[in-house]
This record gives sequence, C-alpha cells and structure tokens, in this order.
Amino acid sequence: MQIIEFLIKTEAPVAFAERSNDNILYATKNYIPGSAVRGALANKYIKSFKLETPHNDENFYNLFLSGKVRFLPAYPVISENLTENEVLVMPLSVMRSKDGKKYIDLSGESNVMPGFKKLTGFLQKADSKYYMPESELKIEMHMSRNAEIERIKGSSSDGKIFNYEYIEAEQFFKGSFIADEDIADKFADMLQKINSSVVYLGRSKNAQYGKCAFRVLDKKHQNANISVKTGSLYLLLLTPYIPYGQFQRIDAAAEELIGDINLLLKQNNIIGCLHNKNLKLFAAAENIDGYVNVWHTKKTRETAVSAGSLIELKFNGSSEELNKLNTLFYKGFGKNTVEGFGQLRLWQPDNSITISEYNVNNEKPVINRPVKEKALQILHEVVMREVRRQAAADAYSKSFRMLGSGKNILKRVEDLVRSGYGKKEIQAYIEENFKKTAKDNLKKLYFNDDTLYEILTGKDGVHQPYETLYSKKMFENIPAELIEEFGADNIWPDENSIFKEYWLWFMRHAAKKSPER
Repeated sequence: MQIIEFLIKTEAPVAFAERSNDNILYATKNYIPGSAVRGALANKYIKSFKLETPHNDENFYNLFLSGKVRFLPAYPVISENLTENEVLVMPLSVMRSKDGKKYIDLSGESNVMPGFKKLTGFLQKADSKYYMPESELKIEMHMSRNAEIERIKGSSSDGKIFNYEYIEAEQFFKGSFIADEDIADKFADMLQKINSSVVYLGRSKNAQYGKCAFRVLDKKHQNANISVKTGSLYLLLLTPYIPYGQFQRIDAAAEELIGDINLLLKQNNIIGCLHNKNLKLFAAAENIDGYVNVWHTKKTRETAVSAGSLIELKFNGSSEELNKLNTLFYKGFGKNTVEGFGQLRLWQPDNSITISEYNVNNEKPVINRPVKEKALQILHEVVMREVRRQAAADAYSKSFRMLGSGKNILKRVEDLVRSGYGKKEIQAYIEENFKKTAKDNLKKLYFNDDTLYEILTGKDGVHQPYETLYSKKMFENIPAELIEEFGADNIWPDENSIFKEYWLWFMRHAAKKSPER
C-alpha cells in the first residue's frame, strides 16, 4: 500500500453547496471532499484518452471504480510549507476553555470541567506542536433565477434571493490517495499523463468557480511507527464512517466497526484483538449528502458516524502487530471507501495537549488573485512606458532617416497598428494589401541600415528596435520580491502588445518629424 499525497491551491472561489436548515443559506463544506477530487481526475482521464464508454475501459475501472485507489478528502493546512504531517479532524474529546488559554483531552485522564467547550475544525502536528488550520469562507447574496425567462431577464420574478457560501481563493488543502501496491505506480503515472496541474472542483464551475491548482507532493511514505504510552488507544475517524447496517445508534455502528476490524485481523493473521466491552465513545452523527454532476442528481442521503469521533480500544497484541493494524486502517471501512470514507487513525490520549498559534511572520506572504492581477497590470504599464519612451527617442534620433516625405505612409501604418490586428496580421496586411507605391514609400524610410518595410514585415535577420529593451536593466526599480513572485518573463507584456505599442508611438512622433511637401 502506498500513500500518495497531494496539495490543492484554490485559484478561484470553490463551493460545495448544501442547503442548510433555514432554506436560505447554501452552506459549503470547509474542506475538499474525496468524491470531488475523484470526479475531477476521472473527468480529465476521460477527456485525455477520449473515452466514450469509460465504465467499459479496464484501466479506468481499476483506477477509479475498483476501490484499489481510495480518494481521501483534502483538509486545510496551516501553511503551504508545512505539509509533512497529516491533517486530522479535531477529535471530539478535545476541549478548550472559554478564555482560549487551556485545553483538555477527555480521552486521557482529564475530567469534564466547567468553562470548557468542544472544539471543531482540524488539527495538524508540525515541529512537535499542534496547530488548527482553518478554511476562509465567504457568503455572497444571489438572486434566484430558476425559470428560463428569469435567466434571460436576469432577475427573479418573485424577488427570491438566497445566500451562497464558498471557500475563498488562495488557500491550500492537503489530501492523499491510498493505493494498493499493484496499482500505485500506474496511478502515479496516470496523474502525469492527464496533466492534472489544474482541476475544477465543486458547484458552479461554469460561473468562474472551482479553478484549483493541483500537484502531487514529493514525499511518498508509509505512516510512522506508533509508540504506545498508555494501555488505551482510540480509533479516530479521519473521515465519516458509513456502516453497512441500518443506522440506529452510534454505539451500534461502533460495534459493527469493531467487528469488521477483528475480522480483518484474523484474515491478516494478527493475533491481538480489539475489545468492545463497555465502549467509551466520543462521537456524533451526521448526514452525508452528495451530488453527481454527470447525472445532475443528488446521491442517496446516508447517516454516518462523524469524522473526529473516537472509539476506545484495548489491543492485547505486540507493538509490531499494532503497527500492522494501523497500516490496515488505511484500507477504509464501511460504505464508499473509494471516496475516502471510513478512514481510521490511531489517537494517543494527551493529557497535556496544547494548540499553538502559528507564527506567519517568517512565511512568504500569499498574494491573492485580484492583487496579483492588479500588480501585473501595474508592472506591464511600467514596461509599456519605457516602450513608448524608447519609440519616441528612436523616431527623433539620427538612426531614423527619411528619403523624402513619409507623413502619409506613417499615418497609414499608425491607423493599421491602432486596429484590432495582432503582429502577424499587421505584417501580412502590409505584405498583401499595400500597393507598390506604399511599399516603396516604406522602403525610403530607414532605421539604422534597415528599411521600415523590412522591419515591420519581419524579414529574416532584421530585428525589432524595441528588442534592445530586453537587455536593459528594466527591473532596477522593481522590488526583487515581485520579480521572484511573478518571474521576469511574466512581467513583460506579450509580444503583440509591445509590437503595437512601440510602432504606434514611433509613427506618431515620426510623422511630426516628417517634412511637409
């Protein structure tokens, strides 16, 4: 079994909408479900290999449907640079004082104390400290436009509105794929072949939602050895557990889970067994809803034991067997394990648990998308100002020579450059649509030793005058942090823009220089 970890960065808002009880707010999950990751990658696979009936394709079945690969959810990480440890759902046994200064773990020897409340969210351990990564959510108001006429009109006939919650852009989420040994290498190879660097997740993907950057992390590792400090350990549900039997009580679902684990122990010749007498539980139940985008329909609602729930266990085997058991937990239990449900981890009770505030001062600041776009726009304008200055200077320089009056042809080229044509279209237009007289007039205008006709049409061996800017120290007044963030090449506007801007300003100033005849 191999653990293939991945990191997702939201480059646009992402919504996993679920209608809440008030019928007005469509709330979102604060993490990225495994089913969404599986669906996005399966869609890319189908398009990459042009599969018309993917369910009949053996490779597609093995990778996405067989259960040999489990697609775990991606939970928020405290920092892009702190991805070495798995992110857990906060155990339901952990509580914090209302003043936020003290923490207790009821799964240890701590007792319930007044002035403490349960914590929700996520937990990540890094550098021997616990942190609580969070997802930044935002709510927008939308007008309901369900009917066709309402969509055309752009407003609701009844004036109905609803609130839509989403995960904001520029956030990082870490998840993993749990792959059987016989499929792991093929799965990793598939991720490279389908160009999975960009995926679209969640709802409203046609409305500028859902764009995410995706990359597989460098490390592929098995879990570290478990060191048992006390006689009791707890099963921590990393993801919700959906029992096969009809859900009646949480303790009944826990007994079914223990029974399934004991059966797995026997199948793998592990002597130790789990005891489920007088179970100590820290558990909650939740409803699992889903949506199949391909069919445009909701999935059947399931009742599950919530992620973060704890089930006490006593294991009478050796430490080696305990580590084997921990590895087996990655297989998943209950229904829908292929979508990451039923994932268990071992939780060691911690009577001295503390959760620290992460110091972001040493982190590289994250620039969100709107700010990046504005910054690049400003940087492009800085370059364009230099292009315009260079064009004016070249037009008035001794390098530009006119053998006769060229004002009319200069104005004509200026009008052409002002059109919506790009560089190649402008060059083709001069070649194909300028008559011999116009071409001859361009050939009487020289910049250095080349005619403007040769320069504008891009004859072999002839360089554009603005190319000298590329070797100049254009970035002396631009902070090094911005150059590192965007890359020097990206700070330059595209070739079409520079070509048109340079020749527009060159022609304007050259026409002023041209003698009247």
